[in-house]
Amino acid sequence: MLYLAMLCLAALLPAQSRVALQAAAARAHTSHDPDPTVRNPDWLADRFLGPDEIAMLDNHPIARAVNQDYRIANLDPDVVAVSRSVLVRTRFIDQRLERALRDGAAQLVIFNAGLDSRAYRFRALLQGKRVIEIDDAVTQALKKRRVVEVLGALPPHVTYAQALSSAGYRPGERTFFIWENSVHTPESTVRETLRTISQAAPGSALVMDFVWKSLLDKTARDPAAPQSRWDAKIYGEPWQFAVPDGRSEAFFRSLGLELRETLETNSTEAEKRYLTRRDGSHFGPLPNAPGSGFEDFLGVVCAELTPQSK
Repeated sequence: MLYLAMLCLAALLPAQSRVALQAAAARAHTSHDPDPTVRNPDWLADRFLGPDEIAMLDNHPIARAVNQDYRIANLDPDVVAVSRSVLVRTRFIDQRLERALRDGAAQLVIFNAGLDSRAYRFRALLQGKRVIEIDDAVTQALKKRRVVEVLGALPPHVTYAQALSSAGYRPGERTFFIWENSVHTPESTVRETLRTISQAAPGSALVMDFVWKSLLDKTARDPAAPQSRWDAKIYGEPWQFAVPDGRSEAFFRSLGLELRETLETNSTEAEKRYLTRRDGSHFGPLPNAPGSGFEDFLGVVCAELTPQSK
């Protein structure tokens, strides 16, 4: 059952996931871009990150970037490396969420919810729909505290839970699932969860991110990789899940899901869709350009999947 898979997921996540805070800081930073064609649409990210949350990031460059001059912050390759993939991922998911809600999705389920703000930013489209945020208890307590401090109260349309079994999830209703940072989850848990999502009601969809196995192996061998230096060593949240290189369709099909679309965050297509300003300039340096830093280590793949037809 999905709730059992997510119980396992919640148990394995560390208290106050700092990877979740790092992603929120990247969203906050990129929400400062002066050009709306590139700007991150998460206008709440800044407000959800208080001084205490920023301090938990142990002086990671992205934490400094939140309150730094935008142009100066983008000179730091560590800032660009984290922000670039998060910016693409946020806009990719937002577009598909909006489409799903307009097409009749009745429920929104967000795994690894962290400081995700979609339940609040899309409140108008979520009228009459159910939102379930799943995360570990400590990270969720932080989230709820920040929501109350920023918005004044917890919204009635959102259920916060560590498992779907206690959240009133209705498997017979068309559902849109979001799962960011799946890479930090053991593969066995990912597989179990995906198999259960494949049994969701017709018309349901999942948007998640993943990395290729070769990239996971590369970061594990390189102590200078951001994942080695920060996620694993300092935050205690190493990469654990990856998809076999070039075999994404077969991998997901074996779990009952059809791959509808993929987009690599460092691809030319991502550059064209989400990272090019009206004047032709780009967010950050081109991927893997000389001096560009660690973008290759953050080559995340965004994917939209649907349950196979019964």
